[in-house]
Amino acid sequence: MWGNESYRKSFPKKAQKSKGTLRGEGPRGKKKTKRTPIPENVKKKALMRSGRYCQYCRKDLLRNRLMPTFHHIDGNASNHHLNNIIVLCPDCHNKADRGVITKEQLIYKLRSSPRPMVGPNMDEINKLLFGW
Repeated sequence: MWGNESYRKSFPKKAQKSKGTLRGEGPRGKKKTKRTPIPENVKKKALMRSGRYCQYCRKDLLRNRLMPTFHHIDGNASNHHLNNIIVLCPDCHNKADRGVITKEQLIYKLRSSPRPMVGPNMDEINKLLFGW
């Protein structure tokens, strides 16, 4: 029964899944731009500003062994201005991407987050960024 070729032909073929969008295509007809990496000096300045804490939930990234993520507040992946980058833990970054944390909440947290009295030294920054 299962090996019978005529039995298999009676079922319609499954549609093949696409493996993502091609370059130049995107959801809802928008053109997809090529993402440029955030420059290292902007990452270091953002981490110095955050004091190695998530700027939304204030988790200590180094103590909790969390990799810092850099979120573009305006959603433009090529806008690497320091006022557009916020340091988040992976949980908060996921929430920000899904829209649970709004853009207005991120701007408020960025502007009202306490500035560290003594920021992390460069060894701590390198440990967060590169794991050493």
